[in-house]
Amino acid sequence: MSQKSENMFLAAYLFSEAPTAKFLAQHLDAAVTYVNQIPHSYLLARLLRLLFSHHHFLTNTELTYYILNPAPRVHSPSIERFSSLETILGVAKTPGDQEVLIRELRKQATVPLPKSGQRPGHAMGFFEQGTFIGAGLFLSIVLPSFAYEV
Repeated sequence: MSQKSENMFLAAYLFSEAPTAKFLAQHLDAAVTYVNQIPHSYLLARLLRLLFSHHHFLTNTELTYYILNPAPRVHSPSIERFSSLETILGVAKTPGDQEVLIRELRKQATVPLPKSGQRPGHAMGFFEQGTFIGAGLFLSIVLPSFAYEV
């Protein structure tokens, strides 16, 4: 995903260690990224619908709109509000403080990731590891059975 995609994901759910999640999150074009967590409303929505669907207090309330809907709603943020870093950091009281905040934030955001020590494209991936483990388990069962029959 080195190129900018036309369609942005609504959410990215990443379940991994923090450095891996950071690497994946910066390459996914998503509105929001959750690392090692799922929002409680998604976990409880089906259960609440099954348990409380017959109660009248759940009809046409905010709870049914936000929690009991089977699919999340699409809320597109206004692009003008997030158009520049300067408008996001409007918390500074004076213009000088705001410039210092912007410089510090840009400095922290452009710190390169640490080197992994591997050449690009030459590391054994998850698929190759799974293939070797599967072949090893298969041969550990098949070879002794052939040796036992002979």
